[in-house]
Amino acid sequence: MDSIIIRGYHIPIDLIFDTDCSNVEAARKVLRQALLSINGRMSWTGWDRASTSTPEWMRGYGSPTILIDGADVASVTGDAQAASCRVYCRPDGQISGAPAVETIVAALRRGIS
Repeated sequence: MDSIIIRGYHIPIDLIFDTDCSNVEAARKVLRQALLSINGRMSWTGWDRASTSTPEWMRGYGSPTILIDGADVASVTGDAQAASCRVYCRPDGQISGAPAVETIVAALRRGIS
């Protein structure tokens, strides 16, 4: 499992996705931007929800989901009942297929506090 080191803390980052979800690349892009903005390492673990190697508890999240230290960046629980793309409410009130950079950065900061 990959992790980011911030102020001496190792924080695991996971991206959970369905291979056919059109929002996965947008999630990768905002994750890269968030890590760049805090000078973090550009690395995370990707988990295909359909793969048998993906932990069962991760399969309950919609695609794409970004977990920081095991917690959803948007504070959602993993209780999706079927394969589904998810949406995020951005700080400006718009709906998007990926979380906002600011949402990811805030989750990273929560992970070290």
